[in-house]
Amino acid sequence: MDTNDTGSERDNEFQATNLHDGWDEYQSKKIYQPRKIGVFRSLGFGVFSFFSISMQGLVGAWLLFFYTTFCGLSAGQGATIFLIGRVADAIASLFMGNMSDNIYKYKLGRIFGRRHIFILAAAPAVLFAITLWVTGMNYWYYLITYLITTVLMSVLQIPWETLPNEMTKDYNSRTLLSTTRMVIAGLGNMLAQFVPAQLFKFYPQTSPMPYLIMQVMFSVVTFVLILVTYHTTWDIS
Repeated sequence: MDTNDTGSERDNEFQATNLHDGWDEYQSKKIYQPRKIGVFRSLGFGVFSFFSISMQGLVGAWLLFFYTTFCGLSAGQGATIFLIGRVADAIASLFMGNMSDNIYKYKLGRIFGRRHIFILAAAPAVLFAITLWVTGMNYWYYLITYLITTVLMSVLQIPWETLPNEMTKDYNSRTLLSTTRMVIAGLGNMLAQFVPAQLFKFYPQTSPMPYLIMQVMFSVVTFVLILVTYHTTWDIS
């Protein structure tokens, strides 16, 4: 046998072993099938914007007031909670990109998609934000629930933000996705101001119920919208 042929066969076997990353078993799954990007799919991608609105949009407008008015915290304690949350957010964000890029090495990541596994996880995660608006707890409860909510929002939103670059190489399609996302985010922020204002008409100013109700409403709606995003977008294969 020719030694050159043997060496070539070994090289081919080595390349095949190292290039095989586990994707091929799941390439037929719908989550890896590119489809035409129109208004409907752009809306499906964009409605995930409600995830950040549900997790932090209401927080930015009302949470400090809620802490100091209904939870017995001082302004300093509330500010400390937000500061620690920002630090945790920054640290978590540093690791998320690498985690999302490499989760395909595991079977779970290949089954659900390296980006979409985090999109799917965002659906139940958005319900956790409801715990922020519970009264009668101590400082540590509010610190921990805020930290978890903040970190979940950061780590689960980053993979979704990469989708336009992975779903298509067409500039016009990417523009449509990004524009739709910004429009929906703007409408969502308007709702985050409008809905509480309407709830305040039905409850006295001394009641914490409007804050809990508005979070439940946004979380439940966003839970459904995230599933829409999961089923109308796809992952790179």
